[in-house]
Amino acid sequence: MTTIKNVSNTNDKDLVELAGYHAYKHYLDYQSIQVNGKKFDVIDTRYDTSSGLDALTIQNFETKELSIVFVGSEQLDKDWLETNTTLIGKVPPQQILDAKTYYQQMNDKYGPISSVSGNSLAGALTNAVAMENPKVKAVTLNPAILPFGMVDSSKEYPNITNYYSKYDFLTGTEESLGLGDRIPGNKYGINNGVPVFSMLGSNHTGYVEADENGEFKIEVGIKGQPGHGFIYIGADDHIVTSLWTGSPLYGGQTE
Repeated sequence: MTTIKNVSNTNDKDLVELAGYHAYKHYLDYQSIQVNGKKFDVIDTRYDTSSGLDALTIQNFETKELSIVFVGSEQLDKDWLETNTTLIGKVPPQQILDAKTYYQQMNDKYGPISSVSGNSLAGALTNAVAMENPKVKAVTLNPAILPFGMVDSSKEYPNITNYYSKYDFLTGTEESLGLGDRIPGNKYGINNGVPVFSMLGSNHTGYVEADENGEFKIEVGIKGQPGHGFIYIGADDHIVTSLWTGSPLYGGQTE
């Protein structure tokens, strides 16, 4: 007999939206976030650290699951110059070390962390934490690579899932340069985004600003004329999950 999973559980769709959209909203402690009809409470935030690490810990209001959401690149000096540029090398930047410390602090203070997530640079931080904590579910959206030697090619890392947006420039470049083996875990392509240069940023984060109804969409064409309509580009809208188990239904091959 098939068991129906609690639909309130934090799933891949939630973690992708948290990583690509809500992570960049700079919520404060005790604020609430609505994601796919679920309520999450912010119980801890870590901003403006010396290394540039930004992160927040949230709790699913219904299930009490704890998740850490790392924030992607925003600061020119600490994120781009001091961290992103060093990922191609061998020495882990301080943000990776601080991400591991933050995970351990939150795990010790609030109880077991069930999941971690992140986009871009934060995807690398997420994967670095998850590799050392195989019981933690990790979900990334368009992650950056990890420094050379961090990923053990003999391991599969089944707790890690990476989603690649169809028109993302970062993962496309990483794979074309033969650096895909520096992103651990499973990789799945999703068909969100649009092939327009002006959408380069949203293709990477997976989201545009939500409208008054909380929907992530862009208008195309001219109203009242043929071809007018809306494209829903929110990355999580392109992840299909089972009604019975809540697990993602992957169509096609992995990247």
